Amino acid sequence: MKKIIFPYTNRAHIRQKTLLQELSKNFEVTIFEPSVNQNMGMANYAIMCSVEFNNFLLGKKFDYALIRADRFELLLIAGICAYRQIPIIHIEGGAESGHNVIDSKIRHAISEMADVHLVTDEQAKKKVIYLGADPDKVFNVGSLDVSFAKSVKPRPEIEGDYILLLHHSIPGEDTRLVYDSIRSLGCRVLGIKSNQDYTRSLMHEEYAPESFISLMYYAKCLVGNSSAACKEASILGTPVVLTGRRQDGRVAGRNALRVPHDSKEITQAVKYQIDHGRYEPDTVYYQENTEQQISEIIKNL
Repeated sequence: MKKIIFPYTNRAHIRQKTLLQELSKNFEVTIFEPSVNQNMGMANYAIMCSVEFNNFLLGKKFDYALIRADRFELLLIAGICAYRQIPIIHIEGGAESGHNVIDSKIRHAISEMADVHLVTDEQAKKKVIYLGADPDKVFNVGSLDVSFAKSVKPRPEIEGDYILLLHHSIPGEDTRLVYDSIRSLGCRVLGIKSNQDYTRSLMHEEYAPESFISLMYYAKCLVGNSSAACKEASILGTPVVLTGRRQDGRVAGRNALRVPHDSKEITQAVKYQIDHGRYEPDTVYYQENTEQQISEIIKNL
């Protein structure tokens, strides 16, 4: 039985659980979860994760490493896999997260080291091939996050109307401005803890994956710069205001309205989206049986 290692280095990776469950039917799947503190800064965390990962590999043999997207600490981990000649299967390569944002640079660098590419959409597929990947090793399987979102039966998590804020601060774009812009509308603002890559999160709430999807589904509007505003929200039909430059270049659904990191623009866009209400689901990121497709691709490698 082929052996796969999956580095689980951030809470966002828990959303791959349906894929890991499917892969476990045909492969021996090992999850690596570092024990180091995530609050030590980007560089220190990446270095400590890579050292712990390299030590974890000693005396073990894996046929593939499954690397997800663009987390900064995964770049060094992917490098270790490449040095140890463990073929890399890269999830979500080719997507853009703003030309001056670190996420895209990390993602594309991992794509350069990867052997197999599982992309979310046709635009991402073209990008990975443009970067030099073998076209026969690039597969558009849709988004695992969207597949998971569609599988959840939403239920109300809280009473009353609310705007869902999901914003990751980046240089020049602070969450406080976005929060103050929508708080002035008089609607409850429900925030979710963001990445702490550049600064402390303004919000501190964390939810189970199913609860997160339910909160997104019932929100009057989702505001922020998270990839979830492009992906999961598209299949749910939730009105979205996508702020700033963090998701520049990434495909978004018809439900998303892009605005600059400007208070007046954000406020006006949120008002418009609330008045518009729910959109029809957009399948730009959705394919049936994504998890099963991936399992078959790996079996046939």
